[in-house]
Amino acid sequence: SKSDVNQNRLLRTCSNGRLMSFADIGRGGGPRTQEISSDSADGLIRTVEKALRELTVQTANIRTTVDTKLGTKKDDRELRSKLKVQVEETQALAKQTGLNVRTLGALASTKTEIQAVYVRLRNQFQEILLNMQRVSKASVDKQKELLAEGRAREQKTKEAIVEATSVSDSEEGESASLVEHSRRRQQQQELQAQIHQNEIELQDREEGIQNIETSLREIGKIMVQMSTLVEQQGHDLDLMEDHLQVTVTRTA
Repeated sequence: SKSDVNQNRLLRTCSNGRLMSFADIGRGGGPRTQEISSDSADGLIRTVEKALRELTVQTANIRTTVDTKLGTKKDDRELRSKLKVQVEETQALAKQTGLNVRTLGALASTKTEIQAVYVRLRNQFQEILLNMQRVSKASVDKQKELLAEGRAREQKTKEAIVEATSVSDSEEGESASLVEHSRRRQQQQELQAQIHQNEIELQDREEGIQNIETSLREIGKIMVQMSTLVEQQGHDLDLMEDHLQVTVTRTA
């Protein structure tokens, strides 16, 4: 689409993936953002705005799942699988949005008319990242709590199997009735099935924890990139303002 073409053109303005700073502009270097049309800038702004809305909704959905469904009767393998996909998709969108925000920052360096919009979107993105981090940490804590409960439950089930086996062997020695023996055997089978189901749940939770911890690391990287961007552009803007003041003074 035209929007995708414009966005790809914008992404190519960052040569070798390096973000142009305000200092680059002052030196005449960096990507040639002055050649980017207003339509392209507007398209990138709309892309970022849409992504921020989606990130907000997806993060809220993850929080709802963690708070109201994990550890309840709704907590089955299908739910845990959906949560895993939600986390992965949200992480991927955040990573792409970080790239788009940095590209928009380079573009805003030469287009003063979009600088205010850029700052607003950048700040909003940073707030969303903080919320994503909080939700991810809460999710990890909940999963670890449920994992510990599952392991304790598994241990009790194994102990129950040992006890049931011991009683069954004792009753066999005393010529227990066939009905009683069958009942004990069925009990053991049910306990074995519980252990199997519990092992599946534990595996899902361990994978879920690893998945969310990976997401946390990625969010952390994006937050560092945003902080560095703010610091660098603020410093470069100060240098440009100083340079402009010197120029005005000399002209006067």
